[in-house]
Amino acid sequence: TVTWQFPTIAAGQTEVLTVRVLVNLGVVEGTKLTNVARASSPDDPASPKTSNNADVTVLKGILPILGITKIADKSRVRLGDDITYTISVSNTGNAFATGVNISDVLPTGTTFVSTDRGGTHSNGTVNWSIGLLSPGQTLVIQLVVRVTGSFVGGEVITNTATVVSPSDPSTPKISTPSQVIVEEVKPEMAITKKANAPTVFAGELISYTIQ
Repeated sequence: TVTWQFPTIAAGQTEVLTVRVLVNLGVVEGTKLTNVARASSPDDPASPKTSNNADVTVLKGILPILGITKIADKSRVRLGDDITYTISVSNTGNAFATGVNISDVLPTGTTFVSTDRGGTHSNGTVNWSIGLLSPGQTLVIQLVVRVTGSFVGGEVITNTATVVSPSDPSTPKISTPSQVIVEEVKPEMAITKKANAPTVFAGELISYTIQ
């Protein structure tokens, strides 16, 4: 509470006061801040008197808002197949995101093949040091891995990617898991049989080739 005291205010006189307050970080966008002032005097039998409401609505802060998604190019794979993941990182806020870094821990049973955007692979983790991401900008990354592990048919390869920025307090953010089913590999046999000639005479030999 802020209090001012005036010994006297002459008839017809107006006192103008100013008070400044700081809106706390974390106040939800759209919140209405309501404030009133009260004046009282023993000489005014109608006091205390309350001012009108001075309403202020909290707007969206000046902050970056990062988001990340990850999608595989296929839903089913077999041993030896490649999976191409598309990672999209977007800044839907109204400020630049700085120091943006993206990381991806490769799923068990896969090996690194390639990536773009300057990504580096080390000990099963791929990192991208993006740096600056402008408001409204979306960055798209391709990551290719190969299925090399010993999977049982029906097992699911699950993978996520993570983005972090010191200028976005809501990070790190993790993408929704991308899931790919490993198909069971079964032996498939085929057989053909061919004669060495379409016609023969009685008493001749026929040679058959079976494959």
